[in-house]
Amino acid sequence: MVAPILTGQRKVDRWLKRIGGPVARKLSKKALGKSVKHIAKIIKTEVGPVKTKVKRLRGKKLKAAGGKQRRVHKRSTITKAIGSRNARNKSKKIHEAKAGLTVGKKKNKVARHVHLIALGTKKRFFRGAARGKIKGDRFVRRGFRRARSAIKKIMLKVIRDGLKKERNKGK
Repeated sequence: MVAPILTGQRKVDRWLKRIGGPVARKLSKKALGKSVKHIAKIIKTEVGPVKTKVKRLRGKKLKAAGGKQRRVHKRSTITKAIGSRNARNKSKKIHEAKAGLTVGKKKNKVARHVHLIALGTKKRFFRGAARGKIKGDRFVRRGFRRARSAIKKIMLKVIRDGLKKERNKGK
């Protein structure tokens, strides 16, 4: 049986190797889940105020054209598109955890364009007309940097608490 390895966290890896078996796998999944949720939460706080424009329809406002005005994008839709996932990858036969844009259950339901806001674009053209350039806002990168120090502490705390529970089960 191979002990689970959390890449990048040597102290946590040593603890899990010492424990071994199904208990270590269970604790590593819990630790991954907690840390990934924390990362997603921090990334959401890094999303700054977003400039919004009212969508126009061929030079007229939508309201004047008989429809409702709608915002192109706003902060709340961008934060809804940020999520986390902690699941087993069947093809690679590993357990993986992710946090970021369009990750999780709501990945395609809101703000499918959020990657353009986060990463930016070059100058774009459509049917010969210039459509502009979007300057990227690196809020995902800032969120990961801010969460980095807390991740190790969260993982260690979850594993410590899990070990105490496992010891108390036998008593």
